[in-house]
Amino acid sequence: MAIVASFTAFAYAEFATESARAIAHTTGGHIELATVVDPGASEREREQAHDLIEKTVADMREDTTVETRFIEADDIANGIVEESENFDLVVIGATREGLLQQLVFGSIPEEVGKRAEGAVIIAKRNLGVGSRLRRTLDRLG
Repeated sequence: MAIVASFTAFAYAEFATESARAIAHTTGGHIELATVVDPGASEREREQAHDLIEKTVADMREDTTVETRFIEADDIANGIVEESENFDLVVIGATREGLLQQLVFGSIPEEVGKRAEGAVIIAKRNLGVGSRLRRTLDRLG
C-alpha cells in the first residue's frame, strides 16, 4: 500500500503525517511525503519547502519507509488531485480557516476530498477552547 501525506502549509499537516505513519505501520505500507511548489517559486522558496519536508521526514525514517516528492503545480488542490491517482490513500491536514473564509474561498483539503478518485483522509485534531480563543484574539490584535 502506498500512502501520501500532503505536507503543505496546512495547520494540521503534522497530525496528517502522524496519521499516515500509523496507517503505514498497520498495513505495512510506505509513505510518500509531498508538498506542492509553484512552478514559478524562487530558489529560496524551494529551499524552504525542502527544509520543511526534510525536518518532518527525519523523525519518521527510523521505523517507516518514507520518500519525499515535490509536486509542481499552479493550483495546490489540482496538483494533489492529479498525484492522488498514483496512491491508495491521501492523508491531508485540515486548514484553520474560518467558516466565512471557507464559504467564500473554499478549502483546499475539502476540494481534494471531493475530486480525488481514491480515498482521502482529512486530518484534524481538536485544539480545545483555549486554542480557539487564542486564535480569535490573535486575529483581533
